[in-house]
Amino acid sequence: PASFSADQLDAEIFGVGIDAKQSFGNAKPKLSIFEKAKGGTLVIDEVANLPIDTQNKLLKVLANNKFKRINGEKEYELDCRIITTTSRDMKDEIEQGRFKGDLYHRLNVVNVEMPSLKERREDIPLLVSAFIKEFKTCLSSVKFALEWHNTTASLTSSLTPDSLLLSYLNTSPNPKRFWGYSLCLFSLKICIKLGATH
Repeated sequence: PASFSADQLDAEIFGVGIDAKQSFGNAKPKLSIFEKAKGGTLVIDEVANLPIDTQNKLLKVLANNKFKRINGEKEYELDCRIITTTSRDMKDEIEQGRFKGDLYHRLNVVNVEMPSLKERREDIPLLVSAFIKEFKTCLSSVKFALEWHNTTASLTSSLTPDSLLLSYLNTSPNPKRFWGYSLCLFSLKICIKLGATH
């Protein structure tokens, strides 16, 4: 949310409708995230970053189980379960006036607290191992055009972790796993550097 302006964020969340004046031009409607998640689960990451105005709009949607796109007239039924995440102390956010208490209580039906990695260092090897395993599985679907490589140097450079990741992202139907693989590659680089210096 922090990378969007307030208007852009609202458009991404609530979508954009087309009124009568716009319908004769080239304007196109934009689906809301609620419509995209229809019948499924919508995850809003770092919900505490939402501006107060956006929080008010979201609260209204949750209270009525209905929503309208921005500038739209049609009302849509809310048909998805919503999961939100945050790394902040929400009680403090509410006390400081940065987050609406009413919205918090609407969202906080089932609260699952996940300790940070600082508090569960023993999980890091397991997570890295899982990322490596999944990354290896995904790499099996990446095809390389060997005729592109005229030298061993060019072939070697194409097999570096960064190059493999880019190849996967260009062919993967699910590039959203980028951060997991980035963590995996970052961990591998640290191991390689440690091995080279010790």
